Amino acid sequence: MNQALICLQDNARIKEQQRRATELDHLVSLRTAELAAINEQLVHEIAERTQIEARLRTEEERLKQSEAQLAEAQKLSLTGSFTWHPLSNQLFLSDEAHRLLHVDHNTLPTFDLLETYIDASDIGRYRDVVDLARTTGQHMDFEFRIRAADGKTRHIHLVARRVRDAPEPSEFVGAIQDITQQRSTERALRDSAQRAQALQEELAHANRVATIGQMSAAISHELRQPLQSVVTSANAALNWLQSEPQNVSAVRRSLQRIVSEGLRAAEILDRTRSQMKKGSPKREVVDLNAVISDTMSLVTAHARLKGVTIHTSLDDRLPLIFVDRIQLQQVILNLMLNAMEAVAAHDWATREVRLISSHQAPNMIRITINDSGPGIAPEHFDRLFDAFFTTKHDGMGLGLAICRNIIEAHDGRLWADADQLGGATFHVSLPLKKPDG
Repeated sequence: MNQALICLQDNARIKEQQRRATELDHLVSLRTAELAAINEQLVHEIAERTQIEARLRTEEERLKQSEAQLAEAQKLSLTGSFTWHPLSNQLFLSDEAHRLLHVDHNTLPTFDLLETYIDASDIGRYRDVVDLARTTGQHMDFEFRIRAADGKTRHIHLVARRVRDAPEPSEFVGAIQDITQQRSTERALRDSAQRAQALQEELAHANRVATIGQMSAAISHELRQPLQSVVTSANAALNWLQSEPQNVSAVRRSLQRIVSEGLRAAEILDRTRSQMKKGSPKREVVDLNAVISDTMSLVTAHARLKGVTIHTSLDDRLPLIFVDRIQLQQVILNLMLNAMEAVAAHDWATREVRLISSHQAPNMIRITINDSGPGIAPEHFDRLFDAFFTTKHDGMGLGLAICRNIIEAHDGRLWADADQLGGATFHVSLPLKKPDG
């Protein structure tokens, strides 16, 4: 009995042990699976972290490369960058900004410190711009000059904008650029333009003098007439004074003729001198037909000597124009003399030059000068207005080139046409420009 009980108890214990063993195996299996999953997760995380670290290293290398390229680009373009915190007044400068502003890397930069480097004449404007940005957050965009360590003055252009999403409410980010070379180039270009303008004025003056020289015989002839009249009237006055009784009324008439002829001679000299006078261009509102009439008074005697007939057709309803009177007279004079030379060089029965003024709608006026000469050879049209191109054996080839420069400086146009009936036709077109203001 006892033996059977013992056997039953042993069986029960063995079954319990087997059950516990089975449960333990199950628990171990579950734990092993959990550990395997955790291990797999760890392996995955480690792989991901390794990839992230590799990407970070790549990005870090790219960032370093980008920073190096930016630094090199800033050095090449003479441009530096900065960040400004108005509350603390601190500036954080790039290496190139340090170099451009001559601020030592060991020095804590501020806008107040930069003021010590700025040219005295720019300090007032510099303070105004910086103070306005500090108090209102307004963007900055201005130029100033600094005195470099080598004693030379450098021109700096500063631009800065407020960063709206920055940690500090009024943080600015900006750039500075050394524009010394740019300003130097601009100054050189201005000086060159002024020298070119001066040279052009000298050439125009020389051309006017040469043109007057062409008409010297005609001017001398035109002056001789009033001067001879003055002498004749003076002799008549002396004779009337010596007569008995003296004829005072006849003397008065002689003296009046002397005054009249003297004024006529003075007018001829004044017109001639106005063309020979040297001076800077001066534009004014003028009557084109009056300018043409003044010019015609200069060439009429020359035309008579050449046997050339001049016909004019002037539109009496032309509006006033804003030009340099002397320069416009020079253009008309050159074109008229060229036309007269063209017709006088040939022994033709008809020697005519026609000058027409007209209003070209809506806002242009035109001067047309046509001659009855041989015209312009087709192969010469493309080079007609080139400097130093001439078909005259004694010409310099500057007249038409100077004329075109003058007209283009007035925003106008000068061109030539071949007349279907023979001869050459030149057109001057000018805008009805009003003076500024």
